[in-house]
Amino acid sequence: PAPEWGAAAAERRAAAVAAVHDAVNELQRSGVSAKGEVWDGSLLEAAATVATADRPDEVLVAATLSASELDEIDKVSRNANVTILTGGAR
Repeated sequence: PAPEWGAAAAERRAAAVAAVHDAVNELQRSGVSAKGEVWDGSLLEAAATVATADRPDEVLVAATLSASELDEIDKVSRNANVTILTGGAR
């Protein structure tokens, strides 16, 4: 990722990528059509990009969000059901 990250941040990101990979694989093995990505940067941009490119039924977000941030995610998610996995406002 750019800009350069410290070792601790790089380790946390690598762990997040591995966790997403494992979760997506488990969902796919159970018959669920799933994709996953660790996004560096704006959560709103990530949700808009995914909603536009993939038109998902469900968007799962693993982040801490304020109520206003969640409302913005809902707006750009093109009627997908948005679920907060950790630390969400809802």
